[in-house]
Amino acid sequence: MAVIGLSELQESRWIALIGLIEVSDGIGAALDAGGRADGYALGLLDAKVITEPTRDRLARIVSTATSSRVSQIERESSE
Repeated sequence: MAVIGLSELQESRWIALIGLIEVSDGIGAALDAGGRADGYALGLLDAKVITEPTRDRLARIVSTATSSRVSQIERESSE
């Protein structure tokens, strides 16, 4: 997942934050990980590393990953 404007280190950090969402073991943990990833994207925007459209794209990625993980956790807990 190449993110235009990010250094290799920043991109690695972004991927790791998304990975935390995907491996979270509870709804609270998924929401927390999503918040951390979203906060990281906001920090990149504030530092003028990324543009507003790129930040919006990253926010959609976080939202999708978080909602998917929460749905998966809910399904697993209802079985």
